Amino acid sequence: MNISTSQYPQHLTRSKLSRAEQQTLKELQPRQGNEAESVVIFCDVGRDQDDELALATLAKLHHMGNVNIKGVITNLGPSDKRAQLAKGALGELGLSEVPVAVGSSSGQSPDKYDHYEFEAPYMAPQQSVEKSGQSLLKTIFQSADDRSVNLVVLGPMTDLNEFMTENTELFRQKAERGVIMGGVQRQDGEILLKDGLMVPDTANNNTFDTQASSGVYAGLQNWGIPTTVLTREAAYAAPADKDFYNGLGDTGNPVGERLKATQRRSIEGLWERVNMTADDPNRLGLPGRCDKAWFEKTFCDGPVPEGSDVWDSIARLPVYDAVAGLAVLGEEQSSKLFAPEKVQVGGVTHQVIGLSKEHPGMGRLKANQAISALAKSVMLEH
Repeated sequence: MNISTSQYPQHLTRSKLSRAEQQTLKELQPRQGNEAESVVIFCDVGRDQDDELALATLAKLHHMGNVNIKGVITNLGPSDKRAQLAKGALGELGLSEVPVAVGSSSGQSPDKYDHYEFEAPYMAPQQSVEKSGQSLLKTIFQSADDRSVNLVVLGPMTDLNEFMTENTELFRQKAERGVIMGGVQRQDGEILLKDGLMVPDTANNNTFDTQASSGVYAGLQNWGIPTTVLTREAAYAAPADKDFYNGLGDTGNPVGERLKATQRRSIEGLWERVNMTADDPNRLGLPGRCDKAWFEKTFCDGPVPEGSDVWDSIARLPVYDAVAGLAVLGEEQSSKLFAPEKVQVGGVTHQVIGLSKEHPGMGRLKANQAISALAKSVMLEH
């Protein structure tokens, strides 16, 4: 049973939210009578903490009535374990009824993962997740109204591309919008168009399966489905600090406690991978551009001293997927958070959030504060 915030005493639901976070929640409330956006999420939950954090923020938006999560597809091997993790996390966030299905491995061996990825007391049993992401997608699309399904892509695009290819007419009829944590090719602060289309760059989610990424970007644009691409520059402009995950853990919710416990290990694992050669398979799909210099620029205020504990040098933690998840909000709320660059393709307006470091596409309402408010709130309530 889902219980709304209004059914909880004020001191229970808001006691650990700052005044600014409480105000942020008020600003993100949908207008009475507004219909929730139907959402399907594609993610590689477990690899990094921001996927699970994105599920938490979207879960709160679901409870608020901004979105209606119709299903989650997990991909990247071992995608079955990722499905169990996502299903269990949603249960701890008051959404046990949301179906979760196993997607593709996206080219990654099911044996290539860090064990902390699935160290969660709420891992759901295998029988509670659906075995076929394609079957779940077909069920969702067949029962949906025309132009009503919003796609939130926070991982590899293998599964979405397969569905678009095998069910083209159904997809074109029912899809409303695409939201991608990715990136498009740019030069000197300008978006490059090839044959009139935006094309994917070397963002991590784009490179897991480059053929699938090209198919998804091209299909959405060619079929006139408005698409929002949130880039790493936008995520860099709205980072969390090290204390952020402590706050989630302090809610007492098992998801928050796990995120607090695993964040450090995740960063230490990433540090190991960026110090490997670009062709080392143990990088687990991390693009070659993500090297030691990139790590220090992204997470630190300077070089990591030789032989030191890398965690001591961490100054900020980008929460890529959680920021991207906010972009699925309707125009009234999303315009408070983002100031996107608009691109016309075939008479349809698409958006890129995070054109450059100088133009990250942030609005007046701070995205990282919104993520904190949404995640902490849903964890306090469930």
